[in-house]
Amino acid sequence: KDNSGAKYTVNNLVTGVNTISTGNLTSSKTYTLVSVTSNTGCDGTLSGIANIIVFTNCQWLGLNSNWNDITNWLNNILPTAAYDVVIPATANDPIISETDAAVKNITIHSGVTLSINGGKLSIGGKIAADTATIIADHGTVEYTGSAAQTIGDHTFKNNALHDLIVSNTSATGLVLGGPLDIYG
Repeated sequence: KDNSGAKYTVNNLVTGVNTISTGNLTSSKTYTLVSVTSNTGCDGTLSGIANIIVFTNCQWLGLNSNWNDITNWLNNILPTAAYDVVIPATANDPIISETDAAVKNITIHSGVTLSINGGKLSIGGKIAADTATIIADHGTVEYTGSAAQTIGDHTFKNNALHDLIVSNTSATGLVLGGPLDIYG
């Protein structure tokens, strides 16, 4: 049962470590193991706790510059459109190339440059960054939010990017906070 008292049944467990699919979780949960029935009908009582931690953001580690290498992300969690992303200063700044990437919100710390070189970055929320921290003169940026989104002045190096896709579904859509050159 979980920390709210709901009971779950898991089948085909084996001796040792088992992986249990929980479906989509939006918050961390603690599960208490209470009983087991084998496939031959034998019952047993257990005691134990399984803590499941749900991560809502991804942090860049910068072991190399490949955005899509899971070893560059804390807990090997590659960002998706459901995650907020934090990119602190590390040995290697991230590069999105050929394979597309998606984030909910993205925070880029001072001194970090995010390069989009041949790939696409989809953003469902906001960009929090110093000026000119994103180089997208050979890549695509897509705004996919359902609330108003803003491209701040000097978010992109030289106020320029190669391709811009606006898929925002809000009535306000995408707001430009300054000049922006699009070369694609």
